[in-house]
Amino acid sequence: MISSGVKKSERGLVFGLIIGITAIVTGGLCAALGQQVAASFIGGGGIVGLVSVFVIGSQQQKSERIQKEKLLQEENK
Repeated sequence: MISSGVKKSERGLVFGLIIGITAIVTGGLCAALGQQVAASFIGGGGIVGLVSVFVIGSQQQKSERIQKEKLLQEENK
């Protein structure tokens, strides 16, 4: 169970890296072609989206960990 969670986490990081690099490169290409508005939306939106996903994921993991700790404490009483 733990190893599958680690694999999912690693896979998520790899996909996040690919999405981030794609957003930055595409945004840079749009900027180089004179399309600053498109570059802002693509580059900025990609980065903001990734940060949001990682923050939400971290919060969910923290709440799951707290719930598991509470269950273990209740079982040990």
